Amino acid sequence: MKEVASSVFFCYNNGNSQQHISTSSMVCDPISEVQSSVHLMIEDILPPLVLALPEGEPVLLLAPPAPRAFDPYWLFLPLFALFGLLIGEFALARSIDSYPQAVRPHATTSTTKTPSPRTTPRIRHIAPVETKSASASGSTDASPKNIHDEILQSHGKGFLKILEKQGTGRILIETAPQVRSDTKTGMYLGAVSVARPDFLQQTMDDIVAQGGNALVIEVKGGDIYFDSTSAMAKKFGSIHNIYNLPDVIAAAHAKGLYVIGRFVSLKDTPLADADPSTQIRNPATGVSVGDAWVDPGMPDTIEYNREIIDDLLRAGIDEVNLDYIRYPTEYSMASIGLATDQKESRLESFVRMARSEIDALRPQTKLGMSTYAILGWDFQINDNALGQNFVRFAPLIDVISPMAYPSSFTDPSYYDPAKNEGSRAYHLVYRTLTGYKNLLPPDQVSKIRPWLQAYSMTPTQITDEIHAVYDAGMCGFTFWNASNSYAPAYSALSASQAFRPNRCK
Repeated sequence: MKEVASSVFFCYNNGNSQQHISTSSMVCDPISEVQSSVHLMIEDILPPLVLALPEGEPVLLLAPPAPRAFDPYWLFLPLFALFGLLIGEFALARSIDSYPQAVRPHATTSTTKTPSPRTTPRIRHIAPVETKSASASGSTDASPKNIHDEILQSHGKGFLKILEKQGTGRILIETAPQVRSDTKTGMYLGAVSVARPDFLQQTMDDIVAQGGNALVIEVKGGDIYFDSTSAMAKKFGSIHNIYNLPDVIAAAHAKGLYVIGRFVSLKDTPLADADPSTQIRNPATGVSVGDAWVDPGMPDTIEYNREIIDDLLRAGIDEVNLDYIRYPTEYSMASIGLATDQKESRLESFVRMARSEIDALRPQTKLGMSTYAILGWDFQINDNALGQNFVRFAPLIDVISPMAYPSSFTDPSYYDPAKNEGSRAYHLVYRTLTGYKNLLPPDQVSKIRPWLQAYSMTPTQITDEIHAVYDAGMCGFTFWNASNSYAPAYSALSASQAFRPNRCK
């Protein structure tokens, strides 16, 4: 592009990697005007690039991949730029302070203006809405919208709409970070442990010291353990605020930890007691199976949990892990009275709710679900009881976490040392994960990140579990111990750094 006197920039990756962007691989070309109807075709939404300007104030810029030869979409880019030049400058309803002008990331000279003392606006990643129209004079309608609502970004592959603020300010665009949830390794803490500041801090330090990068915290286990704003939860008295969720997340993030919220979905006695309409009832008789579980298809079940998930997203949680996202096994299938597809459909409505909330409020947050390990061994008969069809739900979620606990395989026939390779712990984890791999479409396999047993296990047995994860082709795992005592797991996690595959780093 031709360089012109402007502080509006189009930046693209000039390197070979489309996943790792640095200032050395970026080329930023100034564009005098960008009109709201101009669409720039990009192939992937990449992480934001932060450039340190002379005054030290960062600016977030779009970093799409470099155009490839013979890509027909890029043939129209010069026309779009020319079209923008002809249209003229237009304004957004809310302007922001001017940013220093810089022609290229490594330019030695620049014309600067003292920046505002406030920080660079953080652009919220939102679903596309209709853009404002620009008049010939460059004015827009006077709706008092904030800059967060003026940057409109589509999800995934496709088009990115770009709007320019009035005057000499920059285009500010922030894409959802590409965080790899499949490589996370860490420990689970129950709510009481999270509420103990010294224990929480020590656990986070131990995880980091032994090579881990994730912390799982219990956010809802029937009761809600933080100060939820949910109107329904307040009405039902199910909030037991014992820790400050935003503070816990901030403390974990300060140590470089990815925070996963364990969210007990449907085993919910407080809700079932307070609102009997949410209980699982036989559709033929109307008889409830009990007050310990709620039906995922009931409107109040959906709304109640939606309100709580919204709080998690606003607090900045990195992942919501749906646990007990299944039908109960303690009641007979006849008493529940639902066919397999009916169970799956009702569960899917719950999962879709969680997916929709994340996409609307915080798209960088991942959605995961904990699943029965036995589904990887004998899928259909167990799905009939559970309705936990992870294959069906896979396109809606980011993480599939089979609970691959060797102690849950009580029948000795699951492991025969004369026939099966490795130790019992190794074989049962490996066979569970390969069973899941064989059931999932190839493009969904990378979502598997299992739970590993960290109770009643020696460091050697836990190390065998980790070997099984890597040998099955996965990278991440989280440890479960209800007592939150992890000495053997820390030892195994530390030892595993020596054989962690390069693909997982």
